[in-house]
Amino acid sequence: WKWGKNPEEIQPGFCWRWYLYHTVEVITVVDDAIHLPAQTVRTADGRLVYFKVSFAYRIIDAVKHYCNCTEFKESTIAIAMRHLAKRVRAQTFDDLAADLGKMELSLQGTLTTQFKDWGTEVFTVGFTDFAEITSGIRLFGDDEISKHLFS
Repeated sequence: WKWGKNPEEIQPGFCWRWYLYHTVEVITVVDDAIHLPAQTVRTADGRLVYFKVSFAYRIIDAVKHYCNCTEFKESTIAIAMRHLAKRVRAQTFDDLAADLGKMELSLQGTLTTQFKDWGTEVFTVGFTDFAEITSGIRLFGDDEISKHLFS
């Protein structure tokens, strides 16, 4: 940033930085993955489904990524989980189980659309778990809390 306005991406190599004039933020632009917390959702035919999904992404525009989304990971998880829950509720279990690839493509399309404004692209989406369960009781709403309590 120059005087706190109009950020520009700095290319690799030597560059001058004047402390009162420039501000610099470092953004890591390597491929990364997000693992969504487990979800339990009831399908259109009333069956309870448990699933986990992960996807990989890369930053293609560091300025957009830094400036257009304040909490990238949290925002992405919220968008992805809401999309999946909505899609699972709209379909029967048999339709879902027959073609999980369709659901993966649907999530990839939704994230691709959102990520355009965030300077990021998603390049793979996949279910890591998918199963019908007979009943579900969730003791803790946050997998991170559970991880710390029982480790």
